[in-house]
Amino acid sequence: MEGRKCYTEHIMPKQTRHSATFKAQVVLEMLKEERTVAQIAAAHQIHPGQLHRWKRQALDNFPQLFTESETLKQQAQAHDQEMTELYAQIGKLTTQVEYAVNRKRIQHYMREMGIWGLAPGPQTRTPHPEHKIYPYLLKGLTAGFPNHVWGIDITYSTPSEC
Repeated sequence: MEGRKCYTEHIMPKQTRHSATFKAQVVLEMLKEERTVAQIAAAHQIHPGQLHRWKRQALDNFPQLFTESETLKQQAQAHDQEMTELYAQIGKLTTQVEYAVNRKRIQHYMREMGIWGLAPGPQTRTPHPEHKIYPYLLKGLTAGFPNHVWGIDITYSTPSEC
């Protein structure tokens, strides 16, 4: 198949993407009516139907040309406000990062974020009075020969944890 063109390339040529400025220039040329649509289409190698679609789209959106300026101003103003807020936040974070980190600062940030650390409380070694203490059965016994003392581990572990 080397050296041969695909059959579909002869039937359907690849689509060309045109920029908005190019489309505007062609539609403006059509509106001037100095040349026919067929002549313009041949000059730019574009199908006349496509040119008519571009012209219809331009004429449909023509009234919005003058109303969009206010919308764009509002969008630009909202964008500027958002950028100001983001720069303020970046400045705050930058100053937080530049300072030395110590216990007091970490405690302050944790309080600010509403988080706290978990640690065992005091007197965790003292048993609860209601907790039953079982005696160690092998206390004082010395394993003197093989198979004298047996034990079993009843905890469950998966093979990947071993």
